Amino acid sequence: MYKCAKRAFIILIIMIATSLHCVAPTQAADASQTVQAQLKASQPSRATQNREDVARFYELRDFQPAWNSQNAAFALTFLKSAGQEGLDPAAYRIPKKAKGKSAASAWDIQMSAAVMRYARHLRAGRVKPSQIYNDVELPATDFDAADQLNTALKQGDLETFFRSLPPQRPEYYYLRNALANYRAAAKKPWGQMPALAGAIDTLPIETQQKLWTRLAAEDRKMGPVQDEPSVAALTAGLQRFQARHGLDADGILGTNTVSAMNVPAARRIAQIKANMERWRWLPHIPERRYIEVNVASADLKAVDTGRTVLTSAVVIGHRESKTPILATGIRSVVLNPAWPVPASMASNELYPKLLANGSYLQERDMILVNGPPDDPQGVNMNWRQVRRYPFPYLIQQQPGEQNALGAYLLDMRNRFDVYLHDTPSKELFSSAQRFFSHGCVRVERIAELANFVVTGDPQTDIPQHANLPRNKSERILIAPLFPVYFVYWTAFMSPDGGVVFQDDIYGRDPALIAALG
Repeated sequence: MYKCAKRAFIILIIMIATSLHCVAPTQAADASQTVQAQLKASQPSRATQNREDVARFYELRDFQPAWNSQNAAFALTFLKSAGQEGLDPAAYRIPKKAKGKSAASAWDIQMSAAVMRYARHLRAGRVKPSQIYNDVELPATDFDAADQLNTALKQGDLETFFRSLPPQRPEYYYLRNALANYRAAAKKPWGQMPALAGAIDTLPIETQQKLWTRLAAEDRKMGPVQDEPSVAALTAGLQRFQARHGLDADGILGTNTVSAMNVPAARRIAQIKANMERWRWLPHIPERRYIEVNVASADLKAVDTGRTVLTSAVVIGHRESKTPILATGIRSVVLNPAWPVPASMASNELYPKLLANGSYLQERDMILVNGPPDDPQGVNMNWRQVRRYPFPYLIQQQPGEQNALGAYLLDMRNRFDVYLHDTPSKELFSSAQRFFSHGCVRVERIAELANFVVTGDPQTDIPQHANLPRNKSERILIAPLFPVYFVYWTAFMSPDGGVVFQDDIYGRDPALIAALG
C-alpha cells in the first residue's frame, strides 16, 4: 500500500510539473502580446528619445512586463525624490495601477517610461546645451537607458542603477546638499536688508540683529542671533558673505553687499539647480588628469587623481566676445609661439591703426605673411588703397617679448578657435573683473600649467625650454589629448564651506533657468 501511495504521489508531482511547464509559456506569450498591443496603442512620452528608449527596452525583454510590486515601490522612491536632484518630480509621476491585463500592461509601460526619462535627465541633463546656448561644444552622452535598466532588473540590482545616475563628482553632491539647505532657508524668508551703509559698530542694534539673522540664513557659523551682537563675530560673518559673493571683504555694509543680501532665496535655489544641470552635461566620471577653467569666476584649476595641483587667475573674453562652454583637449604645447592675427581683428582693430601709422606692424614685430616680399612689414604701403573688408593680408606677430601670446600656447582643436596662452600684459591678472580677451584664455601661471601638461608636474620645467632662444618657436605634441573644460559655474563651494554665488557676467543663467522651469 505504501508503494501505491508513493507511486500516486510521484505521478501527481509529474502532472503538476507538466502543467506548469505548459501554462507558463502561454501566460508569458499572453503578457508579451498585451504589452506589444499597449506599446502600439500608447505613446509613453512626447519626447522621441523616450519613445525609442521604451520600445527598445521591451524588445530587450521580449516584451515581458518589467515591474512587480517590490521593484516598482523601490523605483518610485527615487522618482518621488527627484526634487533632491534639482528635477521636477511631476515629470516622472504615473497614475495608480488599475485592474485588468491591458491596464496592467499600460501601467508597466508608463512606469518604464518614467524611470528611463528620470535616468536620462539625471545622467545626461534635463535639456540639451545646444538648445540653450549657441557657443557650446560638449560631447554627447553614450548613456543607454534601455540597456542599463534592463540589465539592472535582470540582476536584481536597481539600487546600483539609481545610485550611479548622478554625476560622480563631489562638486555635484555639494550642490545637492546646498539645494536642500536653501530650500529649508526659503521656508522662512530672510526679508530685505535696509539700504544702510557703514561699519558694523556704527549701525543701530536693531540693524545689527537683522544683519545677524540674514547672515545666519546662509552661514551656520553665525549661530543664533544675540540681543547685543558681537561686532567682531558680525564683521567676520559679513566678510565671509562678501568673499562668497565676489565682493571686497571689507566687513562694511555697503550698497553692493546689501544688493547681494536682498537676492531672494528662490533665485538662489534656481541658480543652484542651473549649475547642477551644467554638471550633468559633463563626462559622468572625470578623467585622471584634466584642466578646468571656470569662465564665470575667471579662474583655472589643474587636477590630478582628484587632487587640485594648481590654481591660477585667468583673463577671459569680454561680453561681446564670450569664452564658450567647451570640452576639448590639448594637442600640443608651443614654446614661444607666433601669433596669427584673426582676420576680424585685422579688419576692425589693426586696419585703422595702419592708416594712422604705417610703421605699426614694424613696431610690434608683425609681418604680412602673404605681403610684398620686399616690404613684409608694410612700411612703404599705401594703406588707404588696401580694402578693409575682407582684409587681403594674413598678419602674424613673430615670437618674442612683444608677442600677444607670450611664451606659451596650449593649442586645442575646437570650432571657436580658442586656447590657453601666456600674455605680456601681466597687470590684468590683478583686476577683480578679468574679462578683457577676445575669447581665448590668458593664464597667469601658464609656465607651471604647461609643465603639468608636458611633464605631469607643475614644478618640473619642460626640458626643451631651457636653451630655446626667445625668438624661436618649438611645438611639443601631446598624445593622447590632455582634457580641458571651459565651464560656467555661478554656484559652487567656497573655502569656508558656504556657497559662492558668482556674478553671471555673460547672462547665461536666466535662459537655462527658464528652460528647466
